[in-house]
Amino acid sequence: MRYRGILLLICLISYTLSGQSYDVYHTGDTADATVVPSRGIVLMGGAGEHDAAMRWFLQRANGGDVVVLRTSGGSGYQNYLYAQLGVPVNSVRTFVLKSRQHSYDPQVIKYLSRAEAIWIAGGNQATYVNYWKDTPVDSLINHLYNIKGGVVGGISAGMAILTGFYYPALTTSAESNTVLNNPFHSSVTLGMNDFIQIPILQRVIGDTHFNNPDRRGRLITFMARLLAQKGSPVLGIGAHEFCAVTINDSGIARVYGEFPKYPSDRVVFFRLSCDTPQTPEVLASNTPLTWNRGGKALKVFIAPADTNGSVSIDLNDWKTTTGNGYWEDWYVVNGTLYTTPNAIAPTCSAFSGLNTSESYQYHLSGVFPNPAPDKIWINSFEPIHYKLLDAMGKILSEGMYYPNEAIDVQWLPAGIYLLQTKHASYKFLKSK
Repeated sequence: MRYRGILLLICLISYTLSGQSYDVYHTGDTADATVVPSRGIVLMGGAGEHDAAMRWFLQRANGGDVVVLRTSGGSGYQNYLYAQLGVPVNSVRTFVLKSRQHSYDPQVIKYLSRAEAIWIAGGNQATYVNYWKDTPVDSLINHLYNIKGGVVGGISAGMAILTGFYYPALTTSAESNTVLNNPFHSSVTLGMNDFIQIPILQRVIGDTHFNNPDRRGRLITFMARLLAQKGSPVLGIGAHEFCAVTINDSGIARVYGEFPKYPSDRVVFFRLSCDTPQTPEVLASNTPLTWNRGGKALKVFIAPADTNGSVSIDLNDWKTTTGNGYWEDWYVVNGTLYTTPNAIAPTCSAFSGLNTSESYQYHLSGVFPNPAPDKIWINSFEPIHYKLLDAMGKILSEGMYYPNEAIDVQWLPAGIYLLQTKHASYKFLKSK
């Protein structure tokens, strides 16, 4: 690791809200950087950060401000992100949010709004869901990526919540052998496009620490359940420990690790085969899963993860690859997972047959920021008509919203309002 030849000062601030304090660690400039970031995503397997992927993350912040989110732990990312990787940034600020109430704190909203990069630390994804879902925190993560065009990333639990489909681990941890033999076991809890909204990952579920313990069976079970509920395509990414995936704005995913020094370093990409039907033959409570389809239920791309990120896959079709990765066929019979090496690569896009209107469902996922001090954005990639209503349903204004153009709400008194579109109504708080 490289170090800057400067003395770093990490400032600890403790804020108290509703009788409970949360911690903030700050390093660098206190003034907001005025830079233009580059959109990107980093998904990291969980045992440790990969420096090359983290440099890529910081480079996309373009010298801006980095915010680290966590619900436990301390200042461990401060020196690492600000000095040790050799990529200059304006500041690094870590929020250790210890309750759901802290997600509404004005300081949290202020600095998340300013960020060019947001990193989600490892921890407990159930806590992240309980504390951040449907609060300004998830709204501002979505705003950074979709509207501001910044970079987001996470490791372990932080990776687990960044995909559109996600495993919140709200009960006990799901184990592969258990859920393969009972896909409706109580440990299988699934979230579906109601938290972090990243379009390229809308139909994806991710899993971490993929090789320790063996989580292949549980990710396949998650995909089987999601396919039954949401229809194809359903996709999966399993990141081994110490491995990372970077995804640029064009949808190209590259994998980083220490292969061949560590032969097990890899990231595994799951998709359905081109043949129909694609659904499991047996998917029932208290019954072992069978998802066979002639031994070709799942097409799986094995991507050895090296330090140069030389293996890639195009997430626009999940079939175009570079480097020395290879395909396998995976299937499950009576609760037992089987793999077939040296499989033929898929010839069709993973999105073949996707309804056109469904592909736009993720375009409108809410309004940001929430609370809103003066301006508000709709997370839409297309122009859309809106109406602004007060809490009693009276129309206060209406007009056309255009992507990346804010709606002025500075004139509104503080209070609760509704923003109504043809798709849905969104409640937001106008702050003072």
